[in-house]
Amino acid sequence: MGAGENFCYTFGVLDALDVSGGRIVAHGWVVSLGERPITELRLAIGDAPEGSVHREFLPSPDVAKVWPQLPGTGHCRFSLQVEVGEEQRRRIASREVISITPWAGDMPGVPLERIFPLSLGAAQAQESCQVGGGDFVEISFSFLALFRLLAGLRRDESVLDAGCGIGRMAFALGHYLDAQARYEGFDISDRFVTSARERFRPLPNFHFRHADIFNRMYNPKGAIRAADFRFPYEDRSFGFAFATSVFTHMLRGDVRNYLREIRRVLRPGGRCIATFFSLDAEARSGIEAGRSTLAFRHKLPDGCLVTSRRAPEAAIAYPEPDLRQMIAEAGLALAVVHPGSWPGRGRFLTYQDVFLLVRE
Repeated sequence: MGAGENFCYTFGVLDALDVSGGRIVAHGWVVSLGERPITELRLAIGDAPEGSVHREFLPSPDVAKVWPQLPGTGHCRFSLQVEVGEEQRRRIASREVISITPWAGDMPGVPLERIFPLSLGAAQAQESCQVGGGDFVEISFSFLALFRLLAGLRRDESVLDAGCGIGRMAFALGHYLDAQARYEGFDISDRFVTSARERFRPLPNFHFRHADIFNRMYNPKGAIRAADFRFPYEDRSFGFAFATSVFTHMLRGDVRNYLREIRRVLRPGGRCIATFFSLDAEARSGIEAGRSTLAFRHKLPDGCLVTSRRAPEAAIAYPEPDLRQMIAEAGLALAVVHPGSWPGRGRFLTYQDVFLLVRE
């Protein structure tokens, strides 16, 4: 998979996947967010497609209750079983990605992915899901799918995780990246970094650092301003970087510095996936109509909008033209923007807005 827009918007969850007794068994749900309905699900093990495996969907009142605004959630559950031979089982055991991709006619949607079996303390990871909310494993693998789909992430790449937290994004990467790859993550919470180091101790090519950066919400005693922080890595060290739910908690000067630093540590042609709360016309309309999960109604002197003046770093949004200008000033090219669901949109990839940046 590589960068581009040769896919349609779909949204779903892979609730469970198991490989035993010569079969792949998977359960979950998925809906189309476009005009065309999902017509089939196709299974692939690594880059080898196994063909169309599912065409019928089951009633799903539980999904409709949680996602009443999405079309088709009343009848979107799937349960599939696929017989696999010895060669397929061997590839699965070698940590090949198992993908279940929804198709709407002749267009693929966003894959639902796993690597089996899970390791790295999967059960304890699930218990940690209160950090950031949501299902730890599902969210981690859903972003791995986006990294592969949008940025063509390879298994042998050098990867920077800016704002790694407890390692939620790193969890899927720990199953996907091979021994030739390099992962570096840093976070402003010493407690989170300690937790991540312990979980990833079996992987010698995964490294986590504490950056003592001041943030009123997450590190109020931090010694360094984010606007002055230099990433602790050499120039042109990484082929891929990401910052998920990081810029959504940062003021303008901090965002500018992080974007410059991302550009500095990326190699030419390197890619970055970053998430924002981007205020375009549709987002502003959703806020005014009360459809948004966040109401950015307080404007700060630096031009950003926040949900709380008392705790501005809780959630920060920027007008989209401002984001485009900051990205360009940092020397990065904005390849594409994929909208998020947060303002009540019906067409999205994930909750926050996803920006694909490239160092040219």
